[in-house]
Amino acid sequence: MLYIRMLFSMGVSLYTSRITLHVLGVVDYGINNVVGGIVAMMAFLNTTMSYATSRYITYDLGKDDHKMLNVTFNIAIIIHLCIGLLVILLAETVGMWFLLNKIVLPPERLNAAIWVFQLSLLTFLFNVIQVPYNACINAHEKMDVYAYFSILDVCAKLGIVFVLQWVDFDKLKLFAILQSVVAITIMFIYRTYSYTHFEECKLRLVWNEKRAKEMISFTGWNLFAHFVLVIRTQGINIIINLFFGPALNAARAIAVTVSTQLGGFTNNFITAINPQLIKLYAQKDLSSMHKLISNGSKYVFFLFLFLALPLIFETDFILKIWLVSPPAKSALLCRLALVALLIDSITSVVGMGALATAKIKRYQIIMGSLFIVIPFVTYLLYLTGYSIEIYLYIEILIYSLALFVRPFLLGRITGYDLRFFIKSCIIKDLNVFIVSMILPVILKFSLIQNPINSIMIIFSCFISCAISIYYVGVKTEERVLVKRMLKDKIKTFI
Repeated sequence: MLYIRMLFSMGVSLYTSRITLHVLGVVDYGINNVVGGIVAMMAFLNTTMSYATSRYITYDLGKDDHKMLNVTFNIAIIIHLCIGLLVILLAETVGMWFLLNKIVLPPERLNAAIWVFQLSLLTFLFNVIQVPYNACINAHEKMDVYAYFSILDVCAKLGIVFVLQWVDFDKLKLFAILQSVVAITIMFIYRTYSYTHFEECKLRLVWNEKRAKEMISFTGWNLFAHFVLVIRTQGINIIINLFFGPALNAARAIAVTVSTQLGGFTNNFITAINPQLIKLYAQKDLSSMHKLISNGSKYVFFLFLFLALPLIFETDFILKIWLVSPPAKSALLCRLALVALLIDSITSVVGMGALATAKIKRYQIIMGSLFIVIPFVTYLLYLTGYSIEIYLYIEILIYSLALFVRPFLLGRITGYDLRFFIKSCIIKDLNVFIVSMILPVILKFSLIQNPINSIMIIFSCFISCAISIYYVGVKTEERVLVKRMLKDKIKTFI
């Protein structure tokens, strides 16, 4: 259900981005991206706490402790309310000062940028309150519910871009207003569903000091890593703005949109298996947990490669179809961002395995220290005259190091075997990648560049990936399972 949702959402979202860029223009599109990023930077506390909420609600469900489950939910509500108020205080002081004094904006668009900032804050506050309800949906593995509501969300955002074309009003202000209305509406729908379907979502005035300390402690060790994530993503956005201005912010926004949409397929898989990881750990079944991590890591890479490889080969062609006149540098940034995410996808499930244990002190400090390098080195290289894409080359290098660091750290926590991971995941994924590249590379260098040949190369990527994954990536027993499932589906269809 999550993949059906993602295919639909990706198509609609990419079309929505195209129309939004056309309606807002490059400058306003870049302003929306960088100003919204300031709010995201202020919101790292909520992102961190949401992991703790999801982990402990799923853990209680895995242990079948419904009384503690309700206590955990209500504690999470209280903590998230406090976080929301704290972030608003930070944003209205530090964030507003930064917007008015440091962000590069055309003077005539300052008022519109303030609208975007304040409405982004309002949307954030409602999203904070919603986190415990979403965590319950995840813990109960109601992925079809996520799929339906996400499709509704995407359709509503598609409606926004058509309204922008019809209404004679400041487009950037109207865009911010309508985005807030949609976010708040979807939040109430999620909340209503959770309240009516899950007993633990009943609000009560309860407090458990031990559980609150566990959740806050988990958040504390997670805080540094998520602060680094914010600095790495939104910090890069601001650095690009300082050196290159809003126009290249728009180019990066396009690259982020493409990589986010494809990365959503990876996130779907992780969303589906993360509750199982936590429940297996709660039941002390480490052997099954390790097997799930290894298989999950392998399949996440295969799924992402299948979608990313055609885009990597034919980025210019696809962007021209999608955006007609894409911003300068957007094709190069898209291509490099996809390569970086492709490498990161190999160990994304390993990271979730570490979080499932809640023993994350060493893991988060080491991984956070590794990733904090990216924005600082980027800033120094921009000072010496390097072009915008250098930050992605640094990301690719760091993600390559993480291929070995993440499973090693998980091994220190749960006994996971690094050598087994290298053999069963990294080497196998590399073999699949090399074999998948052969046919598209031959066609790319032997055919003249034109739309027909570009389409041929795209289809060759799909075919080459499918063959490589089936014959090189999966085991014999897995191929037997795939054949059996396909036969059953065909019989059912007939």
